Amino acid sequence: MVGLGALRGLEDVKVPSLVALLAYWAVALPLGYYLGFHLHLGAPGVWAGLLLGLTIVAGVLLLRFRRETAPGAPMHAGPTPLPLPEAELLKA
Repeated sequence: MVGLGALRGLEDVKVPSLVALLAYWAVALPLGYYLGFHLHLGAPGVWAGLLLGLTIVAGVLLLRFRRETAPGAPMHAGPTPLPLPEAELLKA
């Protein structure tokens, strides 16, 4: 969750959100279900699956954060600030 917030601060939202969605729904839940019910591990198996999903998300988001903040990485063009009324008066 911290990784998602850090990348959101860098205006990188779509890919991290997709990574989290896939890791939770495509890895963590099915693995938790498999470990918990098919292998009869119960609640510890479900938690182990969720833990693995969180670990995958953390690792992938860490790699993305390091790539986005690496020296020489292209900067994201943020929104253009609106001119302040005082600036308009100073120009005249």
